[in-house]
Amino acid sequence: MQSNGNQAIEQSGKAKAGKEQRRVTIVGGLVNLMLAAIKLVVGFLGGSAVLISDGVHSLSDLVSDAVVLLGVRLSSRPADADHPYGHGRFETLASFILGLLLIATAVLLAIEGVDKLQQPGLATPSGFALWAALLSVVVKELLFRWTRTVARRTESQLLEANAWHHRSDALSSLVALAAVGGALIFPELALLDPLGSILVAAMIAVVGGKVILSAARELTDEGVEEELSNQLKELVERVRGVESVNRLCARRLGTDLLVDIAVGVDPEMNVFEAHRITDYIEAGLQKKFPRISRVFVHVEPTSQPEQLDSKRNSELREAIRSSCRSLIGVVDVGNLRLYRRASGVVVELDVVVDGQISVIEGHRVMHRVMRRLRELPGIESSMPHLTPQARLDELGD
Repeated sequence: MQSNGNQAIEQSGKAKAGKEQRRVTIVGGLVNLMLAAIKLVVGFLGGSAVLISDGVHSLSDLVSDAVVLLGVRLSSRPADADHPYGHGRFETLASFILGLLLIATAVLLAIEGVDKLQQPGLATPSGFALWAALLSVVVKELLFRWTRTVARRTESQLLEANAWHHRSDALSSLVALAAVGGALIFPELALLDPLGSILVAAMIAVVGGKVILSAARELTDEGVEEELSNQLKELVERVRGVESVNRLCARRLGTDLLVDIAVGVDPEMNVFEAHRITDYIEAGLQKKFPRISRVFVHVEPTSQPEQLDSKRNSELREAIRSSCRSLIGVVDVGNLRLYRRASGVVVELDVVVDGQISVIEGHRVMHRVMRRLRELPGIESSMPHLTPQARLDELGD
């Protein structure tokens, strides 16, 4: 019941985050369409290669916005039979495609800028190009800040990449502004305009490469950063009953985190207690990090095979001593050791007898001990060792 409630809350939160992500992306797409139209028209009429390049960049943003919308829509779907771990990888795949689109755009703009440089008699751009570039800088910077805020609030890598795409637009428009302004102030340096176009292309390529690298790391199941891994480990170690964290692996699945943990516990702990510890670990991690969608906890005994030395087995130890001491021929019991096996407890002990008895009588005493121990509940087998009474002072208990 509690698990179903957590899943419902998680799905509700994802739906709300997805709605917010779609809204900022749609607004960004409309802004890109408006800026692309302005920059392309002014660039052609004003004779500015760098502004035309910047306009093509804004136009290509429409494609990237469509990729972002598709990625957000697909990744927000709940897990199903075909995707039991959810659809988070669709967001990562969309980020990878977005990076490829950025690099493709950069290549096209660079080719255009080089071609413009080779043309004789470069024209000086008009003043309208200057105002168009300035408008683009202001609008795209505002759009970057809004998109990045939503991306960090919803912890979306895809939206974060798109935010930096907007920032690259703002920077490229700033370069365009400087190139156009320089060409207007110094007409003899008209080549600043196509050079600015090539610089914009280089900036876009760098951003695209970073987006591709980040997505590729996630697609190849790279672990989370060391700082986050240490935080997860510290939380698990604080759970009562956890004696050690033997393994902790975490990886990203879109906006989600998957965590795989192996913890060491008291080997004498029962299954119910061990299961309760796994519940505590899962609840604690998801409370601290809501983006953790799945936690896999494997419980391991701290030692194997384990010697049962805890106070929990004191009653069994006392029953063994009492039963053995009541047998004819047994003087005392020493060096009592208990070991757990799948089929029950194995008992190893020293049976102290009179050192003057015959070997055959000692053999009978040993068999009486073994029969008596088999009658005790939970005892699977025993290994008694006969010890003469003369060595009693050497025995430990």
